[in-house]
Order: sequence, then structure tokens, then C-alpha cells
Amino acid sequence: QTKQCSPPPQLLNGKVKETQKENYEHNDLVEYVCNPRFLMKGFNKIQCVDGQWTDLPVCIEVETTCGDIPELNYGYAVQTSNPPYHHGDSVQFNCREGFTMIGQKSITCIRGLWTQLPQCI
Repeated sequence: QTKQCSPPPQLLNGKVKETQKENYEHNDLVEYVCNPRFLMKGFNKIQCVDGQWTDLPVCIEVETTCGDIPELNYGYAVQTSNPPYHHGDSVQFNCREGFTMIGQKSITCIRGLWTQLPQCI
């Protein structure tokens, strides 16, 4: 006879993805998600095994801010917000008149680094 599990534990800087139940059966899975700007370390699901939950993942704050928007030769950034720029923030560029853009017209802050700048030629 296997035991049921009580509701799953709280996850610091994260939460259970679906609605919680009162009791969980042996082998039931629960999925967690981290809050924005946190990265999950470990498996995103825990399992009820004979009355005990398997190990929780951990949500770690990412050093997500990027520095100032890089300068684009012969171009300029459109509609910029004020720093800091966080993970997922994007900035769009235009080229000055007479110049043609090569590459992506926007850059994105990914885990503290800006993606590749376009070029204006």
C-alpha cells in the first residue's frame, strides 16, 4: 500500500504551475515555474513517491541587466527606455539616411549580454 503526498512544498522565487490538489497519489507529478528573471536549476517536476516528494528544483536570480545600449556607427537606437535593461528587453535601430542595414534591426538583452548589433553601410 503506497502513501499519498500532502500538497507540494513552496518553491522560493517560483510557484507550482497548475492548480494544487488536497492529496496527491503515488507517482503524481507536479510542475514548477520560476518567477520572471529567475532561471531554474534542476528538474522542473517533482514526483510523489510513497508519501514523499522528490527534490525541489531551485530558482536562481540571473544577473540579467545589460549595460548601456551599444553605439551603432551610422545608425541610432529608436525609442529607448532608461537603464537598467533586463533579460528579454529589446532595442531597435535605424540607419542614417543613405545607409543600409545589414543584420537584425534589434538587439536583445540575454542574461546580461546584448545580442549582435546590426551594421549600417
